[in-house]
Amino acid sequence: MQEYKDNTPTLNLSIQNGLALIKNELKARGIKYSELAELMDTSEVTVKRMLNNANISLSRMMFLSELLSLDLAELLAPKGRTKPTQSFFTEEQDNAFFDEPKLWSYFVELFYNSKSPQEIEKEYALTALSTYRYLRKLESLELIQLNPKNKVKVLVKTPIGFNKKSKVIKRHISHMMEVSYKAIMVDDEEDKDYFLRVKPMRLTQPVYLKLLDELKAVMDKYAEVSEVAFANSNEAKDYQVVFTGHRLIVEDYETESL
Repeated sequence: MQEYKDNTPTLNLSIQNGLALIKNELKARGIKYSELAELMDTSEVTVKRMLNNANISLSRMMFLSELLSLDLAELLAPKGRTKPTQSFFTEEQDNAFFDEPKLWSYFVELFYNSKSPQEIEKEYALTALSTYRYLRKLESLELIQLNPKNKVKVLVKTPIGFNKKSKVIKRHISHMMEVSYKAIMVDDEEDKDYFLRVKPMRLTQPVYLKLLDELKAVMDKYAEVSEVAFANSNEAKDYQVVFTGHRLIVEDYETESL
């Protein structure tokens, strides 16, 4: 399980930098605080306070970014840091993680959770030989450089992930779809975090593809917000959101026989 670290000072600084960019953009466009207050259905005093407060709500940051056509992920990124280039595991690395799920779990602890081999060994009661084998395998995959006394230098950096053809990601998606299925079949009206929308639609392909593009854009926007600013916040919770679309075979759709 991922261990969340309290990065509140860094997060606040990022938001302050974002607010500075927003204020500069408002000034450049000649948008007065009184006009912004009207658009946000609030008072001018509230707007001034909001634009100088690192505790501004995410919804208001999103509103301002959309109003000014600014990239929310870049607004929330630390000052001077550009969005890193996404890289992917190689086919060899993907096959290794697929064939040896425990190797992937070990790499997650080592790389994503920043634990030392000694910490992992102690936490999971591994033998010294098991630790060495995991490290040697990761080194053979060119993911780490193994130095004396199991000192590790990681050779990859975030953001790195699996591509669309990955065996690992397909297995992960299959598992998570099962998790989602079990979750959505529990009819708990008291759970405000729960939602389900299933709607058969008859659309032309261009309209259907437009719908998918819009849904993907929404998902990507919130994913960037999560990755940039809120993934390591103590206040953040883990959610799973699934968007799916596929051809509906009428014969497979259960109806009463005539």
